[in-house]
Amino acid sequence: MITDKELPAPLICDFLSREASRGWYSPGTEFQIGRIDLVANTGTYVDSPLHRYRQGRYVSQLPLDSLAHLEAVVARAGAGRAIGREAFRGVTVCGKTVEGHPFPARDAAEHLVEEGAALLGADIPIGEHLCNLRSVPRRGFRFSAAPLKVSGMGTFPVRAFAVVEARCSTG
Repeated sequence: MITDKELPAPLICDFLSREASRGWYSPGTEFQIGRIDLVANTGTYVDSPLHRYRQGRYVSQLPLDSLAHLEAVVARAGAGRAIGREAFRGVTVCGKTVEGHPFPARDAAEHLVEEGAALLGADIPIGEHLCNLRSVPRRGFRFSAAPLKVSGMGTFPVRAFAVVEARCSTG
């Protein structure tokens, strides 16, 4: 997924193909070793505080409990790119990951920080370019998006996913 047309597309190829590896290893042994060259802001990725703030933490310094198995909510809003404070009316966000729109409007960001949600300026990572959020319920799921522990980076691609809590029906 290319997220910014001004940035180069990723290059995904073999570093060493199975055929080429046969000359490197014992007879009957072969491997495929892949190579990826990409800009860290490719696809779905996590921003660490360093991405925006000079004194912020690198991706490698983010604690796993700020990236995985997080209680989360999805904020559903109307048209437009900004999501306002009204989208969070009646939604408990304290300690939760909030997903669902390209960016919160200033009033929404202030509300989220006041209520204890996780945002970059408050030393909390942000996931960007999430997809298929319409298939996730507004509440009742856990969210994970853990990048490789790479030093010196402010952003890094992730495989983000939600685990929906099982609901038992009586009947």
